[in-house]
Amino acid sequence: MNPATRNTMMLVVALLICSALGCQQSARLDWDKPPAVAQGSTPVYVRDLVRREQGGVWGTKPEGEAIGKHTFTVFAIPVGNINADAATPVIKSYEGVLADALRAAGYEPCPATKAPSGSPTLVPELRECYFWSYTWFWPLIMQGGQVTLHLSVEDATKHAVWDKDFKAYSPGASAGGSFGFDDMVRSANSRVAKQIAEECAKDDFRTLIGGKTAASAAKP
Repeated sequence: MNPATRNTMMLVVALLICSALGCQQSARLDWDKPPAVAQGSTPVYVRDLVRREQGGVWGTKPEGEAIGKHTFTVFAIPVGNINADAATPVIKSYEGVLADALRAAGYEPCPATKAPSGSPTLVPELRECYFWSYTWFWPLIMQGGQVTLHLSVEDATKHAVWDKDFKAYSPGASAGGSFGFDDMVRSANSRVAKQIAEECAKDDFRTLIGGKTAASAAKP
């Protein structure tokens, strides 16, 4: 048997195993709303979120509604996508994560198209949403994934005056089949939302975005 035929047969077997053992094919992109860390409803003008993946595990970049891969053999050959559940599409979900985080920090997110002339804008990028399974140690299946949401503030000249990555890694494991991604995704998303809320409540960010700092709010 030549190597190409053998590799094809191995991939077919892997897909059959994955299907028979109930490997999870989609995951909900849910999150828990972060607790409020500041009061108020200062408008913050937010650009449309874009997905700009920097590269997932082993350099594979998920596209569309894919959020990761199931893998097979010691070399972690990708054998099937893990997709976002149809009820929680990627862009809409992470726009929701960001909106909830901003509200928890005392802001009201508004479309950048409604920003008054000269107003700073918040630019969000989803730079990583990648989850994976590694089946070489079957029946124990190792899993994990990471979410990275990048935010920057641009002034009226489109110059970035502030930027930061918010990321969370979520490990997991299962036996027999590859499942449990809903909980892993929720954990990562919730921690990212909490990080954003805490950072955006700080005075340096509030000053850039045009909101009242804790000191200025206390003045009569």
